[in-house]
Amino acid sequence: MNKDELRKQLLEIMPPVFVRQQVRELTGGMIDGRTLANRDSDGTGPEGRVKMGKTKVGYLREPFVDWFLSRLNVQG
Repeated sequence: MNKDELRKQLLEIMPPVFVRQQVRELTGGMIDGRTLANRDSDGTGPEGRVKMGKTKVGYLREPFVDWFLSRLNVQG
């Protein structure tokens, strides 16, 4: 599977907006919400981050998928 095919599949299955705690499940365990929090704090996290209240952090689907795939090394 190439990145274009994977992108298409991820965009089909991921909700339009999701919270940081869902990231592990949505990425098949490849990235943890805590790691994502660290990336956000050092400025290397995905664009499209949204907040609700003081503690709920979420992400918009397309910018997250693009960020995730830019870090993924697809072989084969």
